[in-house]
Amino acid sequence: MDTGTARRLARLNSGQDGRALLVALDHGLTGGPPKGLESFSAAKSWVDNPAITGLVMHRGTLKTLTGRGMALQKPVLLQSNGMSRWAQNPSDKPILASAEDAVRLGADGLSVEFCAERGSFGENLRAIAHQIGAADQYGLPVMVMLSITDAPNDGDEWVEMHRAITRTLIEIGATFIKVRQPPTKDLWRPYLEGICNDACIVMAGGGVDEPSRVVERLGAGLRSGALGMCVGRNIFQHLDPAQFLAEIASLPMGRNVTVADGSLGEQAREAEAGK
Repeated sequence: MDTGTARRLARLNSGQDGRALLVALDHGLTGGPPKGLESFSAAKSWVDNPAITGLVMHRGTLKTLTGRGMALQKPVLLQSNGMSRWAQNPSDKPILASAEDAVRLGADGLSVEFCAERGSFGENLRAIAHQIGAADQYGLPVMVMLSITDAPNDGDEWVEMHRAITRTLIEIGATFIKVRQPPTKDLWRPYLEGICNDACIVMAGGGVDEPSRVVERLGAGLRSGALGMCVGRNIFQHLDPAQFLAEIASLPMGRNVTVADGSLGEQAREAEAGK
């Protein structure tokens, strides 16, 4: 890994035990102003929270927050593709921002959604690979948001499909891979087995739910090998975002989880010493 990518990745994984706690603020492009983030100013009370290791947003959000003096010290992954849900084909995610844009805007990396659809798989994969190649020229890490259309609900099939496509994304050079919540939390372990040592897997928060259930899902993933999480609505629609951030930031990681440089995290070392 080159020096620039390694340094930026370290900033994005700067939480307890080297974990990433990313907050997604990119929802508005797809569906309009979401509840809890009707105005960007609604995030002012919590967006600089020390538990947050990075933010994911489109260029307009980044420009607005910067202009309002918000999150100036937070690492940013610039969301580089997307589509409005009002489009004829919302799964068509054109590239909207480049690696050059990320550098010019002061972002620390790119985020790009990969829609895994059979009919457009190859075309979408080429677009993602191009973004990764361009980002490599600037030492920018890339988070690929894995979105599988009609993902199976059967546990074994879900694991098999997600492991296969995750490996595809690892092979083309993704730095982070954001994965949606599986049908049941116990599937995190078979999905992450081995793969968590080859890539930084971050969990999506899932649909808006009772905070205790969100915490339970995220905790299961961290114990199974996920490096962190990328959560949106479950934070900015929470009655007390700062309290919820503190809670998920302190969830224990699994004893076999490795951090970005391949070494055991602090809690993992303690577990190994006390076994």
